[in-house]
Amino acid sequence: MGLSSSKIDKALENFDQFPPNERFFGLENFGNTCYCNSVVQVLFYCLPFRQRVLQYYCEQKSLPMPTSTPNVDPVNINNNNVNSNNNTQQNYYTRNVNNNSSNTTTTTTTNNSNSSNNRTTANYNYNNIDQDTDSLILCLGELFYTIMQQKKRTGVISPKRFVERLKHENELFRSYMHQDAHEFLNFLLNSITEFLQKQQQQPNGKDVNSNNSSKKEVKTFVHEIFEGTLTNETKCLTCESVTNKDESFLDLSIDIGQNRSLTSCLSNFSSVETLSQNDKFYCDKCNSLQEAQKRMKIKQLPNTLIIHLKRFKFFEAFQQYKKLNYRVVFPFEIIVQNTTNDIVDPDKKFYLFAVVIHVGNGPNHGHYVSMIKSHGVWFIFDDDNIDIIQESDIYNCFGSSNDFIGSNDCGYLLFYQSESQ
Repeated sequence: MGLSSSKIDKALENFDQFPPNERFFGLENFGNTCYCNSVVQVLFYCLPFRQRVLQYYCEQKSLPMPTSTPNVDPVNINNNNVNSNNNTQQNYYTRNVNNNSSNTTTTTTTNNSNSSNNRTTANYNYNNIDQDTDSLILCLGELFYTIMQQKKRTGVISPKRFVERLKHENELFRSYMHQDAHEFLNFLLNSITEFLQKQQQQPNGKDVNSNNSSKKEVKTFVHEIFEGTLTNETKCLTCESVTNKDESFLDLSIDIGQNRSLTSCLSNFSSVETLSQNDKFYCDKCNSLQEAQKRMKIKQLPNTLIIHLKRFKFFEAFQQYKKLNYRVVFPFEIIVQNTTNDIVDPDKKFYLFAVVIHVGNGPNHGHYVSMIKSHGVWFIFDDDNIDIIQESDIYNCFGSSNDFIGSNDCGYLLFYQSESQ
């Protein structure tokens, strides 16, 4: 169970590295929105992302930027203090932040929530939305802005408007079924990217792509922060020519094994695969199908690296997906090894700053919480509950050493930030 606002405030007094304007707000759960809350909290404390979302929101709304958290080096924590902006914005999100929440969500079910605190949007008209003023990025920016503008340091915010917009854009998220945090993260980042690209391509006199640039060439701040490049190397075993095909990624989805390290899983991600028999490769140099070797390598590393551990696997024997509670040890610092020989900055070091954890034994039920490092201190965000934890508590979400029994609090999404961020 998380601490109340007053206890969190008191606990924060033991640390002097937090700027006075930094806020720690839980997010209200509308019955099954822990998948959303856990990811949104991580993105809020991903400082480059928060800064760019706030910048975009303030530009669109002609508002001054809130006094924001400095872009803190994940290793060397600066004790820079900034002036707090205490103007509270009254809008959808603000809830009575003086109330100490006593509701701790432990599971996510398919039951409708009937609480009196606007915890359900079942009757919401998803067609009654303005496509511009209610865009997903503006709703997210409004949520971030509201948190930053709160007079109190801690409390609870209701992300109702953001959730409504999310459900409008994708009907998958309208049901009360358990949703997947990774699917939500992908949808959110891709939706923001596509919206910004489309906005930049509009012929409004400010079109940055007026020189016949293609949509694919438009880069947004999402790309600047999260995008990396994979290259698929295919070597013909007859003529030994190598064909490279590049593709971008915003996160890496990797297979996991029992009692494996993250480094081992990443190495397996780039293991050599032989293409033979019905899977032969068409070699342009040989002008025929040939046996070949294929492997995936990282050609360009992102500034913020997101790793998705593939914990849900389809089993033919059961004809259903099951969760792998495998123990996967992930480090607090990592240098990615499976890169191309010509990669820029091959020794780029990443530091763990957030983990989204799946609690439960299956893909169709459970709960999501997030552990996040802010200014050198680890917090756990469990919907409207927040608590300060020890770094050693991260070890508890590595998974179980037994295949399907034991701890089911498992790291699912890992967020690493480079030194340059």
